[in-house]
Amino acid sequence: DGAVLILDYKTSAKIPMALGKLDPDDRDSWSAVSNCVQLPFYRMLYAQRFGGSPESLSCAHIFLGRSVIDEAIEAPFPEDAYEVVGQLIRRVLAEIVEPSVPFGSARDAKKACTSCVYRCICGT
Repeated sequence: DGAVLILDYKTSAKIPMALGKLDPDDRDSWSAVSNCVQLPFYRMLYAQRFGGSPESLSCAHIFLGRSVIDEAIEAPFPEDAYEVVGQLIRRVLAEIVEPSVPFGSARDAKKACTSCVYRCICGT
């Protein structure tokens, strides 16, 4: 039928998403959804590159870490999450290209940075 389905394969069994804790205006709340921005970002990129509206694209996580591989490993991304996560993505992208916004490491480096492979870049 020509429908586009964007899949994000995960090795885990689930992704915790604390959407209720996200406030795009509060940088400290961004980590509540930092693990689930990929699908909305892919959707935005696909719509921009190939045309059409992002709303016409379906997206889902495929959880390969589940103990049973059946239909339940596919979890559609919640429709109500796209708008607020999209706001966050647009805000972060705007900061990345804005020279007047200085780069800073995480506010709670002991919690956020201990297992980050990019520690050597930001010096945490």
